[in-house]
Amino acid sequence: MAITMKEIANIAGVDISTVSRALNNDQTISLDVRGKIHDIARQNSYKKRRTKAKNVSYVIDKRYFLLTSHFYNRVIEGIEDEVKKQKYVFQFNSLEPNQFSLVNINIKNLAGMIITSCNHDDFILEIKMLGIPVVLVDYYLPTEDISSVLIDNTDGIIKGMQYLSSLGHRRIAYLKGDIAEIGSYDRFIGYRKAVQMFDLDDDERLVIGCDFSIKSAYEAMRDFLDSGIDHPTAVLNVNDMVAIGAMEAIKEKNLRIPDDMSVLGFDDIDLAGEVIPRLSTIHVRTRTIGRLAVQRLIQLIQGKDIEYNKILVAPILRVRESTAHKKD
Repeated sequence: MAITMKEIANIAGVDISTVSRALNNDQTISLDVRGKIHDIARQNSYKKRRTKAKNVSYVIDKRYFLLTSHFYNRVIEGIEDEVKKQKYVFQFNSLEPNQFSLVNINIKNLAGMIITSCNHDDFILEIKMLGIPVVLVDYYLPTEDISSVLIDNTDGIIKGMQYLSSLGHRRIAYLKGDIAEIGSYDRFIGYRKAVQMFDLDDDERLVIGCDFSIKSAYEAMRDFLDSGIDHPTAVLNVNDMVAIGAMEAIKEKNLRIPDDMSVLGFDDIDLAGEVIPRLSTIHVRTRTIGRLAVQRLIQLIQGKDIEYNKILVAPILRVRESTAHKKD
């Protein structure tokens, strides 16, 4: 027989109203007390009535979202469509880095939360400790039992490198972005693996640092081309925005794309099909990622016994005009 709120109150040494407020994540109750009450409830199979909890909240770091909105707008479309399909209410929260706290989120009638967050692990762990169903998107915590839905970043980069290798390219540069971000790090690992797998030129100078903006990628590629280092015949990029910046620098040096240098992106944002030449890229099924995250969250909300794991969404190569066989 499931435990009651009165029994939880007796075990915790508090009154019933405190238990009720804690189970509803009232911020006026200390985090320690809320955590203790949630632990007791979870250990004793307390089933909170969720008939009124119909809100699904999506939380993302505002600065990260502004840099990558071209990508995450489509993820959010997938989330919102699936939330409505499941007859829940969608809430969007774009928070400044110093705002990652439940104080800044409307938790009234909150059924569960989907989070895209870099460097906010404490916030994620607080959500977990409070017993709020949570799913991570494009991020994961390796040591925690928290479900996540991810691009198979490493495999996507390996596919891209295999494709460029099949075109005869051996010297392939890589614009890596910010590898402190876990998805970028996984893509960088894919590049390093592929260099070994396909016996490509292993020259650390071919790894070019930049952030995720067109401007940063343009400047990094321009400086690389001016450095006197032997030019690559192909350039793989951490994402499409970086690829577009690199293309600007390549064309500025009167190098032809793809005749002199092939360029391959990652993500397949709308701009990829609009630049000249149209960008070959690694297509990410962004809306699918959003839908899968909601489906997993609903399973958690409904209390289904599921395995906490990473759901990997495989990317697909999309060839356009910016890649070609290496010229002899």
